[in-house]
Amino acid sequence: GDRWGLVEMLRLNKSITELDVMSCRLGSNSCKGLPAALAENTVIQRIKLDNNQLGGIVGALVMKELRAKVRDGQLKAFTMDTSQDEGRHRQDYDAFNPTGSYRLDLKDEHDQAVCKALMKDARLSKGEAWRQEALDGKRFNFPREKA
Repeated sequence: GDRWGLVEMLRLNKSITELDVMSCRLGSNSCKGLPAALAENTVIQRIKLDNNQLGGIVGALVMKELRAKVRDGQLKAFTMDTSQDEGRHRQDYDAFNPTGSYRLDLKDEHDQAVCKALMKDARLSKGEAWRQEALDGKRFNFPREKA
C-alpha cells in the first residue's frame, strides 16, 4: 500500500470531518509528515489514532499538533492511545451499558468515578463482570457471597 496515503489524504482533504484509523499499523517512519498534514488540514473535527506505533519524536509532534488544534477550537476530539494491547480498545464508559475494555487514569476525578461505578457493578454481580480481568498481572478475586 501507499505508506504516505494518510498524510497525503489529510493534506488534500476538503470534506472528511471524522477519521478512525485505529489499529492500522501506522508507524513513526510512515507518518513523518503527519504533524505537518494535521497542521494544514482545516476540516477534520474528530480523529482516532489508537493502537498504532506512533512514538518518539513523530508521536510527540502529532500529539502537540492535535492538542493545539483542540485548544484553538479546530478539532473537537481525538484519541491517541498507543498501547499495544491487541484486541482491546478503549471505550467511553456508559453507566447504562457498562461493557467493554477501559483504560483509567486514577489521578483523574472522572476516571476515579468510573472505577468506583465499575467496582460497585462488579460487587453486585458477584464478580462475574470481572472474571477475566487483572490488575498488574493479578486476576481479581471477589469472595463468593453465601447463598
